[in-house]
Amino acid sequence: MYIFEGANEDKLFMKHLYMFFFAMALTFSAVAQSNYRPGYIRKADGSVQQGLLDYRSETRLAQKLRFKPTESSREMVFEPGQLQGYGFDRGKRYETHTISTADSAQQSYFLEVLVKGTADLYFTNQNGLERYFIQKGELPLQELVLEQKRIETGGKMYRQELKLYIGTLTYLFNDCKKVLPQLERTHFEQSELTKVTANYNKCVGPGDENFAKDSTSRVKIKIALVAGVNVTKANFTSVSDKFAYLVSGNHAASVAPTFGISFDINHRRNETLSLNTGLHFSSYKLDGQYEKFTSKQVWDKYIYSLRASYLKVPLMLRYTHPRGMFKPFAGIGVQQGLLVSNESKVEKDVLFYSISRVSESESMDSPRVYEAGIVGSIGAITGVSEKTSISIEARIEKNNGLSSYNSLKQNNCVSSLLVGLLF
Repeated sequence: MYIFEGANEDKLFMKHLYMFFFAMALTFSAVAQSNYRPGYIRKADGSVQQGLLDYRSETRLAQKLRFKPTESSREMVFEPGQLQGYGFDRGKRYETHTISTADSAQQSYFLEVLVKGTADLYFTNQNGLERYFIQKGELPLQELVLEQKRIETGGKMYRQELKLYIGTLTYLFNDCKKVLPQLERTHFEQSELTKVTANYNKCVGPGDENFAKDSTSRVKIKIALVAGVNVTKANFTSVSDKFAYLVSGNHAASVAPTFGISFDINHRRNETLSLNTGLHFSSYKLDGQYEKFTSKQVWDKYIYSLRASYLKVPLMLRYTHPRGMFKPFAGIGVQQGLLVSNESKVEKDVLFYSISRVSESESMDSPRVYEAGIVGSIGAITGVSEKTSISIEARIEKNNGLSSYNSLKQNNCVSSLLVGLLF
């Protein structure tokens, strides 16, 4: 009887996994480049200078700007009091304004411009707290407020929302009767506040040159065509002599192509965290042999092959470092595979003294249809044009393979190298 617990294989996989995430950490720590994009700054005297602006998170963009006139220029750092504002070409725009902080102090910030016109709408994200401000003509800047309270009634707690922002907008937009009915239906969300303010500007100044940020879609999806190679190492454990040839057989790792389509989905306000999924075609083939030798007159010889093809759907949480010409990323999650085709043949040659017998059969006549596993990835993305990027990615996966038998456990360790074209 053959008993194999697979402890050595699991330890080897964990070692590879630790090395994988150690390499991920080294990749992130090694990235020191900045994510410079074309744009402009508006200086304190009102003059405009074109150059390159360092793109950061919303919180950092509100507090500090790194700027270079040219790629080879020395970096300059500006705080809100030093500029009237700045903007990225075909991207976000910011203006300097003084607002109150959590402790009621007055402080200057770069506020993102959502709408410009008769009424100007601004936004800032201060460590997760989203705040909106509006200004009409010569009136002072006012904050749009949604106040939430918890009220206890009859021993139960209820949440009450005070939509103070609707009163503010009603007062400011009173000179356009067409917009007023929309206000009661306006939720405290960037897309809806932007829409109603833009509608007001069109109402009171139809011939004016107004600006409104496109906030219609909260979700941004990047599509990638990917192709590469998989290296599959299969390990088997069993408590039955029937599968001794698979457990102790000599089969090399399988090398096979893989290809598919990937989708990276994230919120427009967060460029670092995303959900990565897709549909990939993957396959492997194992060819091996095993000999159970008792004597020159008594032995068993096995020649076997396993082939399997899958459609796989990964689901990973991915972090992408927002800075640098080469933006590194890492992800971890699960992967499901649907068996498309398979083949499992074994040829057994038995010699017992003068009697020789050759037979052929299926190794797994009831294969597992749905494969499941865990997967991790690291890689980097670099842009080749305004709308197109290239990615290179290394993945490591551990799944439960083709065997559905209780007496035969299969563990596959799959290493992949992928190249993708992102749109």
